[in-house]
Amino acid sequence: MKTTKNWESIAKSYAKKNRALSRQLKRDPLTGVGNRQLLNYLMERRGPKHLKTCALVAVVDLDNFKTINDSLGHAEGDRLLKKAARALKRCCRSIDQVIRQGGDEFAIVMRKIHPEDLALLKAQLKERLREASEGLPYGVGFSYGIAQGLGNELSNLMDAADKAMYRKKKLSKSYRSQMVVAA
Repeated sequence: MKTTKNWESIAKSYAKKNRALSRQLKRDPLTGVGNRQLLNYLMERRGPKHLKTCALVAVVDLDNFKTINDSLGHAEGDRLLKKAARALKRCCRSIDQVIRQGGDEFAIVMRKIHPEDLALLKAQLKERLREASEGLPYGVGFSYGIAQGLGNELSNLMDAADKAMYRKKKLSKSYRSQMVVAA
């Protein structure tokens, strides 16, 4: 009887450690937000049958991050990534996920969001990201794309948000180059 209790205790301990390790493997060690593995997990679990409520995905990219990282060093780049992650978390509710997809690209996955909340999220993103860039000894910009849908697979929303972000980024670069030429 005592041996059985010992084995049960050991099994519970291993199960607890396994859950903790699983959570740790889905977190970005630098920023503390979710990582690509968490995103993949959500995409597997959040197929059309799980997204019966309106879902939203925002993809956010730091503009010219490579230049900052290369010229000011990786420590400064890391500092900027942490500030960006904190800013994005401040735009979210406790049920939402902020994910660092890799490099300087983040995603926000929201469920149970009302279509009219989209304007509020856009305003919050602009404000929080502006705040994150305040006090830095260099200029930094952010590009983002948002996709929202009812019953869409998360992967489709991710693709749509990613395309929207790159369209904005391309327009922004075109606009900046026109400004330089005109000056």
